[in-house]
Amino acid sequence: MANVCLACGRSQQCRRMRTKTSAGCATTASQAPRFPSTQRPKRSPWPQEKARHASPPQRKRSPMNNLFDNPIQSETLTAEELETISGCCRKVDQIKWLQQNGWTFIRNRAGAPIIGRLYARLRLSGINPASLVSTPAWAPDLSKVR
Repeated sequence: MANVCLACGRSQQCRRMRTKTSAGCATTASQAPRFPSTQRPKRSPWPQEKARHASPPQRKRSPMNNLFDNPIQSETLTAEELETISGCCRKVDQIKWLQQNGWTFIRNRAGAPIIGRLYARLRLSGINPASLVSTPAWAPDLSKVR
C-alpha cells in the first residue's frame, strides 16, 4: 500500500508515490480515476403514501382497441415460423417436408417457400382448406330456356 499513490492509483509512474494525500500527486485531477459516490439517498422510516391525484381515472377499454394495439402480422409466415412448423432449417428440406405433408405453397425468387398465414392456421387446426371451397349442390338447367 505504501508503494501506490492514493490519488491516481499508479505505482511506478507517479513521482511522489509515497504521499498520503492527493495534493502531492503529480497527476492532474482529470487523469485521476473518478469513483461514484458511495452515499445513498436518505430514506424515510415512514411508508410512502401514493399520490391521490397522480393520474386521471382510466375508462374501461373496449375489445375493439385490442385490434389496434396489437402489431399487425404479415400475411405470410416468417422464416422462423416455417422452420418451427417443418422442423427443418434449409429451404430444400422445408420444401420436401411441405410436399410430403400436402401443403400448398409457392416459391419466391430466392427459392424459399412462401405460405399464407390463414392457410397455415387452417392446416394446423386440422381443417383442410380445399374442403372449404363450396361446389354448388344444385344449378338450374338453362339450356331449355328460349
